[in-house]
Amino acid sequence: MSTDDLAPAAGRLDPSTTAEAATRARKVALGIDGVSELHAGKFAEVRTYLPGATVPGVRVEDGVMHVHVVLAPDRDIPATTGLVHTAVAAATGFEVVIHVDDVATTERPIRSTS
Repeated sequence: MSTDDLAPAAGRLDPSTTAEAATRARKVALGIDGVSELHAGKFAEVRTYLPGATVPGVRVEDGVMHVHVVLAPDRDIPATTGLVHTAVAAATGFEVVIHVDDVATTERPIRSTS
């Protein structure tokens, strides 16, 4: 068996690459002015699962990175999501879809650790 036999099958993502990219996407998205937090979904279903941890608010499905944001009030939604999209795509190399799940009622709410 060669190391080529251990490479991910065509169309499948290397889990370590996915985990690193999801973690990077979360950090980059939260660094964009106007993003209050990432949203993990009503039942905490929006997350990337890692060994012993998760990345809430970021889900990779079929090679596409979905980032679920909560925006700060009084922000231009299309402009802010455009900034998030551009930054996450550049930082991860993935195709990116931004979902605006909510608009916060305060500028910077306390972030959940879940």
